[in-house]
Amino acid sequence: MKTHLVPALLSTMEVPRGPSISSILAVLLLIMAPNGLVKAEIVSAGVSPLPPVDTVKKFTCGHLFYRTFHLDESRDTLYVGAMDAVFRLNTANISGSDCERDSLNLEPSSVSNCVSRGKTENFDCRNHIRVIQPMSEGSRLYICGTNAHNPKDWVIHCPFDPNDNSTAVWVEKGNPGDLPGLYSGTNAEFTKADTVIFRTDLHNLTSGRREYAFKRTLKYDSKWLDKPNFVASFDVGQYVFFFFRETAVEYINCGKSIYSRVARVCKRDTGGKNILSQNWATFLKARLNCSIPGEFPFYFNEIREYTVLPPVVMLYFW
Repeated sequence: MKTHLVPALLSTMEVPRGPSISSILAVLLLIMAPNGLVKAEIVSAGVSPLPPVDTVKKFTCGHLFYRTFHLDESRDTLYVGAMDAVFRLNTANISGSDCERDSLNLEPSSVSNCVSRGKTENFDCRNHIRVIQPMSEGSRLYICGTNAHNPKDWVIHCPFDPNDNSTAVWVEKGNPGDLPGLYSGTNAEFTKADTVIFRTDLHNLTSGRREYAFKRTLKYDSKWLDKPNFVASFDVGQYVFFFFRETAVEYINCGKSIYSRVARVCKRDTGGKNILSQNWATFLKARLNCSIPGEFPFYFNEIREYTVLPPVVMLYFW
């Protein structure tokens, strides 16, 4: 496993080729347990599952807040982002993974500066991995962490706070110039005043020259985004979709209420004119209506989770 680290504690991880399990139809169930365990259960089609004691495999290297996952089915590998580390687990038996051999350690910098801002040294001021995205058709991984409340890469790839809900998706095709780039939804400031849907600068991969500048939602405008909690993002055709929940500005006169939203931007968006050149020109958002009909409908307003079941996306609300 080769790694390349840059000062912002962003890295690319070379992904090894492994045997395929395409001949086996399997379901991988992930459980984030309070005792710091990552659990997985694999059930093969056409075979009666064994008792849970035999089928549930466990992996743990301590209480490291395992909460960012990327499953590479073609390589039978589950990548797990945790506190100060990324783990590479074999999905056939995650218990066989080794904490030292199968990990990429990413220690934070500027811990003392983080502590001086009133954050806890053993949690807030660690490097929580919040983004794991496949690049180059899965041959590399883009990894980004909070870096002690100081993600140095100013282009807004991941949040400052490990407790913030963020999302990101790497888009290879369809951007201006057909250049690859990262789309993210996150907090862009330590104070959490600037929440943003963002696309990175697009560079020519041969010359390294920047061809197109970044694009983002309008800064400090609650009509665009109002303290959103991001849940998911998807590359679909010529668009990128973001799912989140936020304070409903259209309901503000009747008290504070949370609505679930879907926002959309065009991948070929090159921005507005003049002072709006750095902002999206195609940004749209709408309310997601999940309700029980009746004279007085009951609304499930808070989107919490998602599951991709091609060709549809299943959304879960509270």
